[in-house]
Parts: sequence; structure tokens; C-alpha cells
Amino acid sequence: MDKQSLIENQDLDKLRQSAECVLGLYDELVANNDPRRDQIAMSLFRAVATLSLERAQPGINLQDIRFTSDELFKKAVELGFTKSSIKETASEWVRKNWKKLELQINDRAGHLQDLSQRKDLDYYPWIGKDKSQGGQGKHSYYFLIAKPFNETEKIESKCYDLPEGGLRFAPELLSNFPIWARWVNGFVLKGWQKYAFLLPVLLAMLFGLFLLYALLTLGINGNISTVSWLSYWVISGGLIAAVLSSPLYRVVTSRIVMAPTWMIPIKERSVQLELKRIDTDPETGNAIRELRLMVYSAKCPICSGRVEVEGGGMEFPFRLIGRCCESPREHVFSFDHVTRIGKPLRPN
Repeated sequence: MDKQSLIENQDLDKLRQSAECVLGLYDELVANNDPRRDQIAMSLFRAVATLSLERAQPGINLQDIRFTSDELFKKAVELGFTKSSIKETASEWVRKNWKKLELQINDRAGHLQDLSQRKDLDYYPWIGKDKSQGGQGKHSYYFLIAKPFNETEKIESKCYDLPEGGLRFAPELLSNFPIWARWVNGFVLKGWQKYAFLLPVLLAMLFGLFLLYALLTLGINGNISTVSWLSYWVISGGLIAAVLSSPLYRVVTSRIVMAPTWMIPIKERSVQLELKRIDTDPETGNAIRELRLMVYSAKCPICSGRVEVEGGGMEFPFRLIGRCCESPREHVFSFDHVTRIGKPLRPN
């Protein structure tokens, strides 16, 4: 076998293993009872992976393993959870849902990287698209690729051994959140943005000083009833503001906390606010961190139910723990967002 053929076969192996990771992702979502596992975008992801496995045979050029919208639509219907009768054309259907898939795999990038690390791969599955140049008979082509890990991704997605009776949490980046909370997800603490992050606190302090001055002035002039009325409102407003904003500042020291209700959609539950390292500042050597709204879940090793992360309460104060949805009192596990590993917290 010549050198060129050897390289081509290695690339085909990478593509096949990447496709197997996609199918493995779906299997884990089913095992974790993930409510978004059968969305159309995930069916499209499985379709491109299945077609890639079917076509990635010895002697096939890697550049020929790409698919038209008709091929993808037919395979998605074959896999299930996609209706064969649609109002638009297959091309329009794939184009619309491919955009949704791009968002979804970005949300599940951590899970894909974790799966690849467990298989000792130095790459993970991703998708690509060659747009049509226009004109009749010219198609857009869709394909799967093996994307190499960068240094930060390799460190962050390191695979740790699973302890006896333990479980492995799967991460998912939450992207569907209220308009007023959109600035939180993706906020990078770097340079001037570190100080912008503290701006609400500084404004609250300045406003508090102004109110204190106003209260003292009113008190000196004898308007005691007005002072009392304003004091109640200031104290109440201060307490409400402190409760609502406290997760934003606790996450700086704890790195991960439960997201407050005002940040998450009504239908969501058990959402975490994480301050994740994404890079290193070349000038200072300090970690560059980004705020992310995350959902961590796992399959219960005892009953196969869905395990979700929540606050530890009085029993496990100042901790986040994993609780099984089927047996929340007894099937309780520790939670480490770095290793993504959990250990039983109840004696057998």
C-alpha cells in the first residue's frame, strides 16, 4: 500500500469513528431520557452519520462522502421521528433543519468531546456544508467531519475513570433562554469585561449612597414618616436585588451554581450557571472564562432513571448534587463539573 492510500484509509477510519460517536451520542441521550433526543435536528445528525458509515468503504475518496438534501431527507425518514410528507421541498426542509442542527451540536459539543475522549480519539464529530453555486441541477452538499481537538478542548474534556457505583454526567449548553438573560450566556470575563461584570454592583452601591444621603437629609428636617417609608422600600429592594443577582457573583468563586429562575425558560429545570475556562491569556497567563447556562444529566446506575443536578439543600449544604428523578431521596450522587463524575452519597 502506497503512502497516499495509507493516508486516505486513515482519514476514512477517522470519519467512521466520528460517525460511530454520533450514534453513540444518541444512545446515551436515550439512556439519559433526554427530552430533546428525538428532535428533527438530532435525526438529521444521525442521518448524516449513518450515510457516512455506509459510504466510507476502502477505495472511496473522502471528498465523495457528502450528501444531497434528498439523500439526507430519505435517511432521516428511514430512521424514524421524521414524517415522509412535508409541505416544503426536501431541499428547503434540510436547509432549515441544518441550521437548527448547527446550533444543537454547538450546545452538545462538550458531550461529543467527552465521547471521543472515552474512545481515545484526538478528534470529535462535526458537520460541514458546501453551498450550491446556484442554477438548475446544482446541489448543496452536506457532510460529517472529524474535527481535531485544540489544546483547551483536550484538557477540558479529559476522560476520568468511573468509580464503582458511580455515573458520568453529560453536559449540554442551554441556548433557549429568555431575552433578558441572553447577555449572560457567552459573557467572557476578559479585559474590560471583567469590570463591566462588576458594573451593576457599583451602580447599586452609588444608588444606595444617594438614598442614604436622602434619608439623612429628610431625617434632619424632621420628616420621620417619609424616612420610615423610604427605609422599608430601600431594604426590600436591596434584598430582592441581592437575591436575584447573587448567583452572578457566587459563580466567580464556586465556578458553578444553580441558575436563578429569571435566567431560564419556564419549561426547563435543573439548569446550572457555569464559569468555564475557554482559553489562557498569552500576556498574563491567567485563564479566560466564559459564563454558560448548562444542563448536566446522567443515567442512574441503580434504576436507569434520569439523574439531574440540583442544590444540596440542608443535607448537603453549599454543594450541587445529582438526584434521580425516579427515586430522589435514595438515589443521590455527588457532582463534579470538572471530571463530570458522580459517586453514591447513600450507603448501600
